[in-house]
Amino acid sequence: MTVTTGRHLRRALHTLVIGLCLLALVLPAVRPQPAAAEPTSPITRLKATAMMVAEANVDRHTATIRPSPLYRDGMWLRDAFYITSVVPDAKLSQAVFEHFGSYQRDDGNIPNSIYWEEKDPDYRVDDSALFFLIWAYRDAAIGKVEYDRQVLDRALRFVLANMYEGKYVSPAGVSSSWLDTLRYAEPDVIAHNQGLLAVALRAARTLGLAVRDDEIAQAEAGYRSLYNAQLGYMPHSQRTTHRDPSVLVGEFMSHWLFGRALLAPEAVAGTIRNLAPTPAGFKNLATSNGTYLSAWDFQPPSDPGDYQNGASWFLYDFLALACGVLHDVAGARDMLRWRIEVELRPGDDLREYLQTNWQLPYYLKSPPFRARYGWNAFAIVGMDVLNRLAPGGGLGSLDAPVAVTNDDLPF
Repeated sequence: MTVTTGRHLRRALHTLVIGLCLLALVLPAVRPQPAAAEPTSPITRLKATAMMVAEANVDRHTATIRPSPLYRDGMWLRDAFYITSVVPDAKLSQAVFEHFGSYQRDDGNIPNSIYWEEKDPDYRVDDSALFFLIWAYRDAAIGKVEYDRQVLDRALRFVLANMYEGKYVSPAGVSSSWLDTLRYAEPDVIAHNQGLLAVALRAARTLGLAVRDDEIAQAEAGYRSLYNAQLGYMPHSQRTTHRDPSVLVGEFMSHWLFGRALLAPEAVAGTIRNLAPTPAGFKNLATSNGTYLSAWDFQPPSDPGDYQNGASWFLYDFLALACGVLHDVAGARDMLRWRIEVELRPGDDLREYLQTNWQLPYYLKSPPFRARYGWNAFAIVGMDVLNRLAPGGGLGSLDAPVAVTNDDLPF
């Protein structure tokens, strides 16, 4: 090749490179698109979100558990029970349990809540002593932890002292159960508490405490008796006809801890079919015809569709529908899958509740400060129970996505 030919070839290559650079400037950039990510199943999302929420409310350095970032002024026994059921830390559970036990009164009662500031612990005839006994049994069964026998004996004595003919009687007023703003005009038997009573007495007897077989049988019969065949469901309490998903909490606890049903299948099926549905989930309380209660039935007054006046609380919807799956109630799996999707629709979080009234500012969502509510993480336990005990292979069909709309319910 001559010198002249080499010079011409270099000029041609130089011209080609410049031309390609100019072409790149005028043509739109074409970038390879990443492959579409596989949609994450509702169950996978729920498990990850639930554990994140649980851990967000735990401080291992001080052995404290809060319900959510909103509640920073103390510990609540009910919330601590649910969260320690999920967080795999036996030492934390023991420390928190014994901290509540250290505030036990002479009559055996355990405080509902303990505050860090200059405020006395809150003692009620509610579900606190019941959860305390169930907690002791849970830790003994799972972690082989043994708690102070005298503390447990006193707690049992308090529970038995508040029973009448096998039923756990709460006084008039407020703070008688997790629904701590609902007002009761006279003493009542609350279905949520009665179910826990049946489980707590069996737990106490299994721990070796002084509980007779007939006392357990009476408590279980008392729970079953609250099912109202004329209404077709188990109402909130003996004196009301309110619809309420939390009446099935005791049924779920019995399946979880003892592998046995307390209620007949028709009682579970009727209760689920008569819950009050909204596009944001089931109302936590509704009248017998499905409407909201009056704002003045609560102390302080509560807007219809907000907080405890008919908002939707994920934990109680989940446990009620899980009971439906355990009893093979038609449609229960679809309802549970739908409710999980509804909870995760605003984003991967578990909120204290969702507003159900379209006239409220956070309809289908919740106020931002109600985020990361810890006891909802108990859904992890619920999923494990379904995998172990549910007819037809556990969660199975729950992993399929379901379309969630603002107008229609998928069942």
